[in-house]
Amino acid sequence: MKKIKLFTLMAILVFGMIMLVGCEEETPAVQDPAQQGNVAPVANNDPAVDEGDTRVMTDQAGRQVELAKEVNRVITTWRPSTSLLFAIGGQEKLVAADTHSTKNEFLLGVYPEIGNIPGIGNRKGLNLEEMVAAKPDVVFIWQGTDTEPVIKQLEQQGIAVFVLVPESQDDMKEATRLMGEIIGHQEQAEAAIAYYDNTVKMIVDKLAGVAKEDLPVAFMAGSGGLLNTVGGEYYQHFLIENAGGKNAAAELKGFGWQDISAEQMVTWNPEYIFATQFFDADLAEAVKSQAGLQNVKAVQEGKVYKFPANITSWDFPEPLSALGILWMAKTMHPDVFADLDFNAEVENYHKKFFGKTFTELGGNLDESAPITIK
Repeated sequence: MKKIKLFTLMAILVFGMIMLVGCEEETPAVQDPAQQGNVAPVANNDPAVDEGDTRVMTDQAGRQVELAKEVNRVITTWRPSTSLLFAIGGQEKLVAADTHSTKNEFLLGVYPEIGNIPGIGNRKGLNLEEMVAAKPDVVFIWQGTDTEPVIKQLEQQGIAVFVLVPESQDDMKEATRLMGEIIGHQEQAEAAIAYYDNTVKMIVDKLAGVAKEDLPVAFMAGSGGLLNTVGGEYYQHFLIENAGGKNAAAELKGFGWQDISAEQMVTWNPEYIFATQFFDADLAEAVKSQAGLQNVKAVQEGKVYKFPANITSWDFPEPLSALGILWMAKTMHPDVFADLDFNAEVENYHKKFFGKTFTELGGNLDESAPITIK
């Protein structure tokens, strides 16, 4: 009896161990939620995510982003990012873009097909459903609290989102390189950066004999109106400095365009006023409507200008802004750049990087003369 009881007890113990092992094999490991991320796990046997088919890159917000090694489907979500993609020849990879870009005359001239892809909104709001439906390999987006929910929702759909923050000269060049690496257009990206760097160096060399205190004070007006400008932390500040000027609003802190008073403009007393190409109001009327501005040097001396490219902007944070820098340098220092054939430079640049001359794209520089204010 003792032997039978002992055998029975051993059998029960063995059976219990077998069941315990079986239960342990069927129970999934509990992962730390912080390690799970927002993207649903994908089976390891999926060839699209096998080791060696993806890469991890750091975006300009410091985020680690897993990307496919070969990126062929791209979404850009605001105009400067679309322009940056065009600057490195990546427009054929677009499957959706910010709505402004799909209707822009210049971009349509370079790549008519952009008019046929979905417009997914802009900084005022993005259409998440359209973005997901386009099945992009990567979405380029700006940094901000307004984009954090969009980024999270896209990542939950398994879509890579790459943040670009090209708001300084160096950051713009880094953004160009990053985008070039992501889409496999490194050579075009480096060529665009080289032209930009060579242009800035040429300007610096030519202005080497001009004392810093003799550099003119310039004011940049944005699309928000004559009294809408940028401080020392925004890209247009670097345009003015690279062109051999001093930004009147350099003391303003923070990113983005900011409103000032007419009294502040009078206090700064700029020698030049430049309005971006997207300044929609009548520039002369805008000056006349503000009391006191007639006493500003730029107005008194007839040095109020609008960026001259009629079909696109030369102040966006992209390599094409080299032409904006060159135009401002020639405008503020006409004697130093008297031998520069600016029109020829513009034609050659567009032919080299966009396949068509500025004129063939419908461009003209008729507005390069100062604005007449009576």
